[in-house]
Formats: sequence, structure tokens, C-alpha cells
Amino acid sequence: MSDYPPDLSPRHRAPRTPEGWRRFIYDEFDRPVISPHISLAEGLERYPMECLNAMLKALRTKIPKDPQAKKASIVQRLTHPETLRAVLAPLGAKERSLLSELLSADGCLPYQTLADQFGDETGDSFSWYTTAPVSTIGRTRLRGLIFVGKRAVGRSDEKLVVIPNDLRALLRSSLDVLASSVDDLPSTEDADLVYELEVSFTGITPKIWRRFTVPARITLAQLHEAIETSFGWACGSFYEFVIGGERYGDASLGAAIHSDQTVRLQQVANRGARTFQHLYRTGGDWTHRVTLRKVRSRVLDEKVPSLLGGARNGPPIDINNEGEYDECLRILADPTDPFYQATIEDIGPSWDPEAFDQKALEQALVEVAEDDKWVISPT
Repeated sequence: MSDYPPDLSPRHRAPRTPEGWRRFIYDEFDRPVISPHISLAEGLERYPMECLNAMLKALRTKIPKDPQAKKASIVQRLTHPETLRAVLAPLGAKERSLLSELLSADGCLPYQTLADQFGDETGDSFSWYTTAPVSTIGRTRLRGLIFVGKRAVGRSDEKLVVIPNDLRALLRSSLDVLASSVDDLPSTEDADLVYELEVSFTGITPKIWRRFTVPARITLAQLHEAIETSFGWACGSFYEFVIGGERYGDASLGAAIHSDQTVRLQQVANRGARTFQHLYRTGGDWTHRVTLRKVRSRVLDEKVPSLLGGARNGPPIDINNEGEYDECLRILADPTDPFYQATIEDIGPSWDPEAFDQKALEQALVEVAEDDKWVISPT
């Protein structure tokens, strides 16, 4: 088994060890000289392939094999007004505030200034692709909206955070459009309406399933994040919903796809949709069956979302479909299999197909809801 992550060019290969990743991240992102007027294309040249793949995943875009096509796809996604707003819409208040702070300072500020206000990246994983950043700076950086680097100041270096020069005007206008929208404000009568959902993988036995609550008013994009999180997957995979014969997802991919950023779960439920599909299209082909089990008013002092139950662990992130999953379980059941050790190295020695940590998954679900501002806290 290689000591390096997949899909890294020799120039950008980095060790798997935490200390190796620390050196790698430092060398790739903190040491290079950065201009306060860097363009998006110039900044992307600094990223290794593993991080470009993570960015494409977070931007919900198919991942090309060609390195230049990866960069071109990110540039196309971020420089079109409609698709840029789709990238910004799911971001939390802190990420939008960070961008506004940078824009008010002509797109460039010292790293420490923003770290003092929003926190640094200390808690972020060294591999964006397997574990998305949790910090405000990291989450914004993952989507290509900011770059971090250094510039010489006298005899020392100053660490900077910079919005690409060619994104600033577009970002400013897109944030203004989102800020002026009243679509995120629920009506008084719907504010405490709660849906209980059950989500399960199709084609897997015994069943892998989760049951959780969400506010009726959440968008389908937010529901996608809730589904991923409840199974322990990182958010950002390319996906779509199929509801009543209609497709919902990234509207920029075709006229036949409705935007999941503006359609709410309550809207499709009100049209009679009680069971529908949530499909993954990145790297493989997974299908979730989503069932609306109950519609009710929120109970006094109830916090939403909550994870009501479930069974079994979500498949490892590198497993692409039901066939690969079955093969993985067969290999793990036989330590004498020639692929046993390589499989353990791929999925991690601690992965247990029967594990279900309800408390940890619920905490992750609540954090996603808090970031995207759809949590309902007890009053």
C-alpha cells in the first residue's frame, strides 16, 4: 500500500502521518509568497491535487481526471453569478461575515486579525478530502473563496488571507443579493413544524438507516447535509433528489434540474411527496430512500434536529456502491484474504460496520444545523 494519499502528483505527494501533513500543509499553503491581488487561477496553482479534489467535492462538482480541468471547473463554478450564489447560500453566518470583513478591507487582511475574530484552523483535519475543515477560515478556504499565504514585510513574513482579486466584485454583489432575500424567514405558523424522517441505503442488508427530526422549512440542500452527517460522511458530495419524477440539485448542470437551494422540504411534502430518493453521483452510485414518517408541532423545549435512532455504520467514504461494500465486508471477514491488509489500510483499522454512535452523530448533526442556521433551540 502506498504511503501517500490517492490522486497526488509526484510534485505534491505528502505522507499520511499527522506530522507529515503538518509539514505538507505548512509548505504548500503558508510558506509561498502571496500577492494581495492574486487571481483565482493563480491561487489554484498552489493547491495539490488532493485539495483540488476536496474543493470540487465541496462545490458539488464532478471531479475531472485532468489537473487543468479540475482548476478550470473551479474557476467556472466561482465566476458565474448564479453558481457562486449557490456556493454561498449554504455557508453559515460566520463564513459570510468573514467574507464581508475581507471585502470591507479591499479583499486582504492579516491572518491573525481574522483568527482573533473567527478562530484559526487548529482543529481542522490535514486531509480536506476525507474530513472537511470545521473552522470558519477552513470552510471558506475549502470552497476557493479565500487564499492564505505570506508576503515579506521587512525582514519578516506576514501571513495573509486574500479574496482572489477577480472574485471581489462578484462576491460583494452576490452577498448583497443573499442578504436581501427574505426566503430564509419562516412564517409564524410554520416556524415550529417538525418532520420526522427515516433514511436508509437501498440494496444493503442488514439495513443501514437513520431516523431524525428536521424543521419543515429547511431547503433540500440543507436536508442533503443532514443526511450525509447522520451517516458520518463529510458534506459536499455531488448529489440530487428525485421527488415525484422531478430532479432537484445543482441547477447550473441543466435546465431539467430544479435548484435545491430554493426549494424547501415542506413544499415537496405539501405536494404529496412522502417517499423519495437521494442519489449520489460522485465516484460511484449510492441511493438513499427518504421517508416522511410524521408531521407534527415541536414539543415544548424540544431541540431540532435530533437523532431518534438508527442502525449500523455508514459505508467507508472510499466505497462507491453496494457491490464494493459487499466485497469489502467479505474481505474483512477473512483475515487470510490477500486483500485483507490493503483493505484495512484503506478504510482504517477502527471502522466497524455494526457501529452506531448515536450521541456523536447527533452532535455532528446539531453542529451542521447551527452552522447553516436551521437549528431550533429550546426556549
